[in-house]
Amino acid sequence: MEAMVPENEAETIALFRMVQKLLGWELLYLQSHAFPDAVVRNPQGKLLRAEFEHKARNFLAHAHNPANCDLIICWENNWADCPLPVLALAEYLSVAPLPADKRGRDRSWERQTRLEGHQVSYRGIPPELNERIKRIAQNARVTTGEMAGFLLEHAVRECRAGHLVLEQTPAGLRCSRREDEKNVAPQTDKTVREN
Repeated sequence: MEAMVPENEAETIALFRMVQKLLGWELLYLQSHAFPDAVVRNPQGKLLRAEFEHKARNFLAHAHNPANCDLIICWENNWADCPLPVLALAEYLSVAPLPADKRGRDRSWERQTRLEGHQVSYRGIPPELNERIKRIAQNARVTTGEMAGFLLEHAVRECRAGHLVLEQTPAGLRCSRREDEKNVAPQTDKTVREN
């Protein structure tokens, strides 16, 4: 099976949060809609101001000032002459071991349920969304439940901060970015795109 890779900045952040300890890093602070995105501690214990990007050169497209940042954390380093250090997750994940407690979980109930023709979904998540979360979790080498928990935690923070609006529609509950913020940050880098 082909490994899944993050498709945007939000998925890159989610992936980093899931593998940070395996790589010896620690995310201390993460903020939305501000530069830089985070404060991290590197494996040597140094605190660094970090900007997340899907690809390193997106730093240029977003017109960030390198003087106000210490590190770019991205999936792919496509910027050979970058003035900042780059932590490209793609270079590390092929060697990052899966923690022992994540291996060999008993999935016999799920397999049997699938054999009987039933859809297996986690806590009422629609099957299409469930499959997308599974793919992201697989790439991050974490359980689907952990990834779903992270995504829900992030959505709650965004709602509390007033960046997301929940509204009831005839088709069901809909979540969207506030109108006055739609032009502030590029949506393709801050939202999880459908495949």
